[in-house]
Amino acid sequence: MSSALASTVARCAVRRARPVLAANPLVALAATLLAAATAPLAVVAGRSLGATLGPAVAREDGIAAALVLGLALTAAAAGALTALAAPGTVVLGSQLRAAPIRPLESFLWLTFAPLALAAAAALAVAACVLVPVAAAAPGGAGTAAPLLLGGLAAGALGAAVAEGLLGAVRGSAAGAVALAGAAVVWAVGALALGDALTGPLGPAAEALRGRSGVAAAMLWTGSAAVVAAGLWALAAVHLPGERHSGARVRAVLPVVGGPYLASALVAAKQLSRRRELRRAVGATTVVAVAGAAVLARALGGAPEAGFVLGGTAALLGCAAVPVASYGVERDGAWLTDGSPVPSGRRASAAALAALALAFGLLALSLTGVWLVAPAPLQQFGALLGAGPVLFGAALAAGTLLPWRTDGAVDQLAAFAALGALALLLWLGLGELVLRATSAGVPRLAATGAALAVPPLLGVGAGALAARRRRP
Repeated sequence: MSSALASTVARCAVRRARPVLAANPLVALAATLLAAATAPLAVVAGRSLGATLGPAVAREDGIAAALVLGLALTAAAAGALTALAAPGTVVLGSQLRAAPIRPLESFLWLTFAPLALAAAAALAVAACVLVPVAAAAPGGAGTAAPLLLGGLAAGALGAAVAEGLLGAVRGSAAGAVALAGAAVVWAVGALALGDALTGPLGPAAEALRGRSGVAAAMLWTGSAAVVAAGLWALAAVHLPGERHSGARVRAVLPVVGGPYLASALVAAKQLSRRRELRRAVGATTVVAVAGAAVLARALGGAPEAGFVLGGTAALLGCAAVPVASYGVERDGAWLTDGSPVPSGRRASAAALAALALAFGLLALSLTGVWLVAPAPLQQFGALLGAGPVLFGAALAAGTLLPWRTDGAVDQLAAFAALGALALLLWLGLGELVLRATSAGVPRLAATGAALAVPPLLGVGAGALAARRRRP
């Protein structure tokens, strides 16, 4: 049964991708070029960060802990996001969902295996960034290994806490056990190592500073990753079914702005009604606020660091909305194809609605983070300014590899494309801004023009793909 499940998931992913790539060879070429460019760009980013962070790690005690905790917070948010958005048995369809498949097999092959492959790809890209950073630190390049394992452990802990909390809310004792187990993992590391802030990830920070062995740090972080993965499996296998609310009668009111605005409002409503998106964005916001609160009070009374790290996690969670925008609009095209708005304009309206919804959620999330970790308005504005780059890349990635509610591989592929596109745009636009500034262009004008490029790219990609789509 296990091999049959794995084969089914792989074949479904290939069968969905093959006609899309055959009909759109440019999409296949773009995906190939994007995958090939990701590693070199990550190395360039790593060398730039290493030149700044390496001396800082040797000079200041709190930098290594901040680096480890920032990586852990982002990984925990990503783990919670992907675990809650994963479809589970929905990928089997209504006919096979009632088959006698054991819950553990279902979790291993329908959820854990695709996420493990995605985690391996993410670790490979992260290694391209972290190895140059670690090489510039006192501990040397080898300390990148415990950093990567620490990120893996944090991601598994984030998934375990998210699934455990969801199960506990639905009345599952296993969910409560997973939550308690995650707390015990952190408490054991804190008691054994004497640092409540970093818990079992503390040896990674000490190894980065050259004060601890790499093997011991890998043992601690690797053990935490294995235990956290087991807790995640426990919570996911015993997760009760979702309760569906009864039917509700809704009134249909005229829209003043005409068909285009109506299309945007319909798209926003479709996105806001997706329970997996609501849970994922809510979970990452909770992780961001809680992490910012802890970091603001622990890292030498520097709330700015907590705000930046927590705000980055919130930014990642809000990016799920534009990633899913094109796929959700495409799924509902059977209803809206009869509208007077052409498919290209309808897709652009959906993309703009997703951008507005994502920016609104980001503003609310950053406000919550700022309340627990106050920071200057410049940092608040800087994270809001990062939104156009990430959300524009998310729109383009969701168009290149459309999101599917019942496809774990499709969702992970869209997130992978988001990471690669965001890195490419960030480095490329940053270089263009520097060149424009050196040529005499005002920095504010150059930055504003650069920030407008990713959203326009994402909206245009969605409109073009919708026009080429068969009705």
